[in-house]
Order: sequence, then structure tokens, then C-alpha cells
Amino acid sequence: MTETDLFGNPVAPPTPLALGLFADVAIERGIDASPTGLTYAVPEGMDLSVGHRVLVPLGRGNKTATGYVVRLKTKTDLDARKLKPVESLAPGAIALPESLVDLARWVASYYVCPLGMVFGAMLPAAVTRGTGATRRQVARPNADTDASTTKLTKLQQAVLDAADRQPGWTELKHLADLAGAKSTSPVKQLIGKGLLETQHEEVVVSNLDLRAQQLADPATRLTLGKGQQDALDHLTQSLGRFGVHLLHGVTGSGKTEVYLRLIETLRDNHASPPGVIVLVPEIALTPQTVGRFLARFGPDSVAVLHSGLTAAQRHAQWRRIEQGRVSIVVGARSAVFAPLDNLQLVIVDEEHDSSYKQDQLPRYHARDVAIKRAQMAGIPVVLGSATPSLESYANAVGLSAVDASSEQK
Repeated sequence: MTETDLFGNPVAPPTPLALGLFADVAIERGIDASPTGLTYAVPEGMDLSVGHRVLVPLGRGNKTATGYVVRLKTKTDLDARKLKPVESLAPGAIALPESLVDLARWVASYYVCPLGMVFGAMLPAAVTRGTGATRRQVARPNADTDASTTKLTKLQQAVLDAADRQPGWTELKHLADLAGAKSTSPVKQLIGKGLLETQHEEVVVSNLDLRAQQLADPATRLTLGKGQQDALDHLTQSLGRFGVHLLHGVTGSGKTEVYLRLIETLRDNHASPPGVIVLVPEIALTPQTVGRFLARFGPDSVAVLHSGLTAAQRHAQWRRIEQGRVSIVVGARSAVFAPLDNLQLVIVDEEHDSSYKQDQLPRYHARDVAIKRAQMAGIPVVLGSATPSLESYANAVGLSAVDASSEQK
């Protein structure tokens, strides 16, 4: 018997579940079609993961749009014949960790903003535009060939020896410089002989030298007073589990030194460097502030993100974070979205500062997003301030407020 509706019209049977691989994509525009975005078919052979930035057809004209994969599924109740396929990965091979995808969902829900626009705010525009990116040729020794059976000049041998000493791929010009060659000719000759294998890779070129900002002496360590030591002891005990801690201390009371010691303790307790995000108001991101972190942990461990950087510099710093080459990020409001692996601690200095509030969509508050990110990761977050916001002080009183206001020695 045919099923009918209230008016006697026949009702079409439900569409059977279509099988295959499908992706829910949040379009990087003000489209609020559904909390999980639009559904696309994944072409056979395409390697997609949650967090990938992709190109997809949109609308009747199938105009290409960018979006982020927020979910992959093997079945859908939509008509698979009408689903458009994902076109390709977006240029730059951008992929956000799944933890940031989950955080984006929360931001979109909490601040009532289309999910795609949240992703747009998570990434610096310089990253999505590929500012400063260039392709270069790199080489390394070919493990499948035997150099001992090939006659080489002294310069060619020097190049081969230099390549053997490098941990991975090396740019041709740099390899020539290491061998004392005036040009890349001996490097290319080794490639022609099959002794070096080569490939092209994309790199971001910028003129930012963090070593120039390392103003403080690495050996400089302030002596902690009783208040600072008590605060440090309290915070040290909180490592490894979620908790919100208010570090209340007047200006100059040693809060930054407490942060530095806490990060040192955290690093001592992990075999590989744990991820740390340190948020600082834009106005406080001075060379002196950044310099103390650079001096204590070294430019190779620290990345900076703030509006004072050029577009290429922001892109280069973001790539260092995304590639896992640094473990500590010091930055302004948007650094809360830094794609750090193994995040173990979040610090929000001057947590009361109004610059942590974004004044355009998504209108998030970086302090609150930092707390949510810490909760999702099961790690502590430290809020530091000489004049805490009323809500932070009210939440902390009687819970986990610590005072670092005793005199600095």
C-alpha cells in the first residue's frame, strides 16, 4: 500500500543510504547552511583528512570556493547522484589538526558565527594566500648508488661529503656553499651521475631573524621571592590536568619569570618539547617581552605571531609551528589558534586587556577560547594580571587564585 500525506498525495519512499566516501565541508564564507557544512563526494583515490583545506564547486554556476573538511563519512542519506565532488586540495597543502576543527565548532556555536568564517579567522591571510612561498630544488645522497665506483673531482667529493653530513634535504646553493664551491655546477653534476637525488619543495622566505630580538642574556635568571615561589609551586602541581589558575601580581612582581620557570619545569618532565601558547596583548608584544622567551628557550624553539610582522613573516612563523619545528608560541589574540602539536600549557598574560576581544566576526574573546582549548586538551591555563577582570577574579576566589605580589629580589 502506497503511503500518503494528510492531503492524500503519495509520499516518496525515503532515499536509501548511499555508500562511498563523503566529506562535510565548511565553506570559507558567511554560509550557515548547517553546523557541519555542505556534503560533497570524495573522488576515488583522493587522500583527504579532517582539517584539510579544499577547493569545492559552489552554487548553480559551480564557482570554485575554498572550505575545510570537518567530517568524513562512509554513508549519507542524500542522493549521491546529486552530490558534487571535491575538486582538489587547496594550494599550499594546508591542514589543521583535528583538535582545532573541534575548537572551531565550539567557537561557531558559542559566538553564533558560520563555521567557515571561524576557520577564516583561525588562519592568517598570509597563509591562505601563500605570501612569500616559493619552490626550490633540494638534494640528498642517493642511498641506491655507490659513490666508491665513480670517479669524482675533489670538489664533487666535498659536495657529497657535505650532503652526507646534512640530516635531510638541502637546498642546492647551500650545499655548494658548504663544500666551498662557487656555483652549483658540481652539485648538478652529482645529480646527473645519480649520486644525489633531488626534488622540489615549497618554502616560505622571510627576512625575520629572531636572534636579533634575543636581547636578554640566556644566563639571566631573576631570583624568586616567596610569593613567586609559592605561585610556581602551586602551578607546577597543576601540570598534566585541566584547571584555570589566576596569577595575581602587580606590574613588576615577577609574573613573567614564573611563566618561564613553569615552562622550564614542563619541558624537564617531557621527553620531547611540549607545546606552549603564551598570549600577550598586542601593545605588550615588545622586543623585551619576546626577547626573554627567546633568551631562555632559544630562537629555534620559539615562534612569534603578531601584527607587527610582514605577511611573509607571519606565513613563515605559522609554517614553523605547523611543521612542528617549534614548541613555544608567543603572540597576540589570534595565536590562540596556533596549530601546535602536543599542547600542554596555555598562558594568557594581562588577561583583563580589552584587545583580547575580536571586534568583527567571529567576535571571540581569546581568553575564553584559550580556556576552552585547554579544557578540550585536558591541560592547565594560567591567567596573569595585575588588575584581573571581575569575572576572572570572581571565578578564581576560593578556587585556585595564587598571589605573586611579594617583593621581587
